[in-house]
Amino acid sequence: TADDIGDMQTFFDREGSKTNFYPYYNFKELNKSYYTGLEVSDFFLAFDREQLVGICGVWDQSDIKQTRIIGYSRLYRLIKPLYNLLTPFTGNIKLPAAGSVIQYLYLHSILIKSKNPDIFQQLINCIAFGYRDQGFDYLLCSLSESDKLTELLNSRRTTRKIKGKYYLVNDEKPIPHTFKNKGFYLEGARI
Repeated sequence: TADDIGDMQTFFDREGSKTNFYPYYNFKELNKSYYTGLEVSDFFLAFDREQLVGICGVWDQSDIKQTRIIGYSRLYRLIKPLYNLLTPFTGNIKLPAAGSVIQYLYLHSILIKSKNPDIFQQLINCIAFGYRDQGFDYLLCSLSESDKLTELLNSRRTTRKIKGKYYLVNDEKPIPHTFKNKGFYLEGARI
C-alpha cells in the first residue's frame, strides 16, 4: 500500500546500488509515464519480522505490448495436440491456439536481500497463487545467468530459459574493479 512506499524506497536505494544497471525507482512517481500501468499494489513485498527483505513487481503490459500466435508449421500443427496433452507430465509449456494472444505477467524490479533464493521462492509462489485465476499463461522475468536467483528458476520444473547476451562498451579505459564484481541487472520488462 501507499504506507509501504517509504520502506520500499529505502530498500531500493540501499540494495539496488549493489547491482550494476539496477533501475532507479521513485515510488512517489508511480503515476508518471515511466511507470505506465504500475501501481504500488503491483509490488509484492517479503518481510522478515518487520524488516523488508525482498521486492518483486508484476507488470501486465497487455495494453501496451502483445504477443499473438499467428500460426504453426505443418509439423507443429500435427504434433501440437499430443504435445499439449503431455505437458502436465513433462513440465513443458503448452502451445497456445493459433490466433490467440499470449497472456503473461512480467516479473520486474526483483530485489532480494543477500540474493536469498528462499525469499525469491516465496515471492514467486505468492505471485503465482495470487494470479492463478486471472487468465495469465506465463510469468516472465530476466536475470543474469550469474545471479544466484537464477539457480532457483533453473530448479523449477516449468521454467523455460531463453539466453541472450548483453555487452558493455566503453572508451578503452579499464572497467573499474568494483564495477566488475557487482553483477548485472537487465530489466526485461522494459525491452
